[in-house]
Amino acid sequence: MEQGVKALDSLGPDVAALSSGYLLYPSGKSTEPQWRKRELADGVYRVTSTTPPEQVVYLLAYMLPCTTIARTTVVRRYHGFYAQSKCLYGEDSYLWLQVLMNEAVAIRMGATVEIHTEGSALSTRKSVRPVEPMLTDSAPLFDNCPMDLRKVLGEVLALRAIKTASVLGYWGHWRKGRCLLREFVPGNNPAMWRRALGQLCASPLGSAVGSSWRMIDRARTFMERHHHV
Repeated sequence: MEQGVKALDSLGPDVAALSSGYLLYPSGKSTEPQWRKRELADGVYRVTSTTPPEQVVYLLAYMLPCTTIARTTVVRRYHGFYAQSKCLYGEDSYLWLQVLMNEAVAIRMGATVEIHTEGSALSTRKSVRPVEPMLTDSAPLFDNCPMDLRKVLGEVLALRAIKTASVLGYWGHWRKGRCLLREFVPGNNPAMWRRALGQLCASPLGSAVGSSWRMIDRARTFMERHHHV
């Protein structure tokens, strides 16, 4: 933590936050290669009107609470993690997205922590996850976003809506997924080919495939457990 604070200070007051890499526990595997494949590297990033929305999505995914150090003034400026309705999912990304759309952030690829995922909800979720607040309460995001970046923000939310709609379809909630697609992915959106994929997933066919896959997964888990008995 102390080294991270010093590193952020060394970047100057114009950099709002610093996010570092991490290792997976218990394997000790570095996640750096997967992020480099997404064209993230050491450096300072500032979203502009020409920034690809995919890069914003990758930066947002990289900014984990346990690997990110942010200036107190910045966190207060955007009211911290989303706390309405006792939100327990995506509350951190709601904050980080506002930071990304308004401030410069730094990325450091070197690992500074180990993250346990083997027993967490991230790796063991057995039901549909909540829709994140950036999709259920997006108006404040646009209100706080500079005018010239609102198009980029809309494209970022479209990508998140497509992914969420696909997940909802997998768990049988395809109608809810279709509603998200209609709201966030209009006909002129650059992500139209992704929208088509999301529509397929957020459909009765997608739900049927998801149900079949879950049955196969349960059967495989059952066989693995009894194989070791």
